[in-house]
Amino acid sequence: MEPQKKETSDKGKKVSMWGMIIAALIATAIIIFIDLEGNALKWFCMLLIFIVAGFQSFVDWKFLKGSKEYMVTLLVLVIGVTLSYFII
Repeated sequence: MEPQKKETSDKGKKVSMWGMIIAALIATAIIIFIDLEGNALKWFCMLLIFIVAGFQSFVDWKFLKGSKEYMVTLLVLVIGVTLSYFII
């Protein structure tokens, strides 16, 4: 029998959605108005992954009481930043 995944509350879903929208708008504005090349692009990607995954991890921790699902998001954060550093 598989353990059931807990659902985020409505407030948590709203916070997550608005946080992702704000992050996407800021990232889009930076990409449009600032010419990123080489190292700047690498650090921008790493920072974006860190902010988005860190925010999602916080939302999971805050709104999924009694769950350890935020640990998965933290693992994705570490793997994403590490891959960005070595691949880009």
